[in-house]
Amino acid sequence: MVFRQGTLGTCFYVIQQGAVEIKVEGEATKTLKVNEGFGELALLYEIERPSTASALEKCGFWIIDRVSFREAVEEVVIG
Repeated sequence: MVFRQGTLGTCFYVIQQGAVEIKVEGEATKTLKVNEGFGELALLYEIERPSTASALEKCGFWIIDRVSFREAVEEVVIG
């Protein structure tokens, strides 16, 4: 389990190795693979996680904390 739906979002994840399944209300909505990112909605909108993310196999991640993620987004948007 990477994170559960309804919990506070603290990080953005980029998959370095493995695969992750995203579920909303228990229904699988997508499978993410290497170089794909997830977890941004809770960080951008300061809401609870709208989905559950579960590792389907052994995974490795690059993780960006909330503050760093928001600063990077602001830099891109504002310039």
